[in-house]
Amino acid sequence: MTKHYIFSYGSLINKNSLAKTIGIKNAKEAKEIIVRGYERGWRNHVHHEYRTGLGIIKKEDSKVNGVIFEIDEKYLKNLDKREYGFKRKEILNQTYVDGHLWSFFVADPKTPTKEFPIAQSYVDTVIAGCLTHNKEFAKEFVKSTVNWKFPYVNDRKNPRFPRGVKLTKETIDQIDLILDECIPQQKPL
Repeated sequence: MTKHYIFSYGSLINKNSLAKTIGIKNAKEAKEIIVRGYERGWRNHVHHEYRTGLGIIKKEDSKVNGVIFEIDEKYLKNLDKREYGFKRKEILNQTYVDGHLWSFFVADPKTPTKEFPIAQSYVDTVIAGCLTHNKEFAKEFVKSTVNWKFPYVNDRKNPRFPRGVKLTKETIDQIDLILDECIPQQKPL
């Protein structure tokens, strides 16, 4: 029987966000990984949420941290529905897993704009997921993501990202500290 794995580099790093998509009992344990030959950036306009999400592209001398998790083939369609604006493709010539390794690639890459800014609620969800692994993993996420210099909105009180997670003040403080340390020039509007 062929095994299927997903490489997640964004909100699905957060196990609560993943569980909202495929159900808590179907969300298998994720493992940290670095995939070489790809670059993560703010690239996907999510029109019905008025924000820009993350996307990866092939880029030889780059690397992306994220997680991999095994998924039953029947749940791939749930992810395909959720990941609108993306195409699921197999990461070929990989030695990370003993099966198919899938990820989602932006169909029409675009940088953030005032109409489609980077939303803090989405950033919070991803970094909170990274922090469940460790602080260095979260810092690597921020440092290895491009296009932070574009419009960025603090929507914590009125989230644009519908699968966001509730955060403690301690977690919010950790996220803000990491962002200040890694990209001090970038502040939400």
